[in-house]
Amino acid sequence: MWLGVLVGGCWTASRLAGSWDAVTLALRVGMLGAIACAAGLAGSLEDRAGLVLSLSHPTTPRALVIGRWFAAWTGAVLAVLVVAALDLWLGEAPGPSVPALAAGVAGASAAAACALALVWVGGTPLALVFFLFLALFGGSPPENLVNLASPGPIRVAVAAGLELLPSMWRYRMIAAADLGASVHACAWTGIGLITASGLLRRAGARDP
Repeated sequence: MWLGVLVGGCWTASRLAGSWDAVTLALRVGMLGAIACAAGLAGSLEDRAGLVLSLSHPTTPRALVIGRWFAAWTGAVLAVLVVAALDLWLGEAPGPSVPALAAGVAGASAAAACALALVWVGGTPLALVFFLFLALFGGSPPENLVNLASPGPIRVAVAAGLELLPSMWRYRMIAAADLGASVHACAWTGIGLITASGLLRRAGARDP
């Protein structure tokens, strides 16, 4: 349900704002949708307890995490495709933009993996912080926040997060075939999955 609300909200906002291009829309729906899906799949205490219980079966933490990541990523990708189909159906775009779809898919991959690691640390509230961080600041390059006479510690911290973490401003360059942005998305996908797997393994060791 929340994914549908996000898709409708982003699409409506893009029409009202008039300044969102296909890449911006695909990234917002893909990355925010991935976080929402990850939180829905593993955000509550019951969800995480169920994952720990699953370790009693012949499986591995890595397999469980990859399964949840794939489910969250798939939901986000479907949302990106729905938005592209809406634009095509309503005549807002001549057809699906392959570079925009690629950016949205890559951004969703990194966001889903990071969100899974975050929910293991702080549950749904920490995923919500990540969601709001991207929704409010994710589209702005870090230099926009620090190129001020007195940026302040909060702005500097936000800019550092934008520079290091998965963000829309960086991944929109994937649509322009930027190799560095693509490597960044792949790296954060790996970092998120490895971190989430390690946290799940540690939780399983505490509750054998």
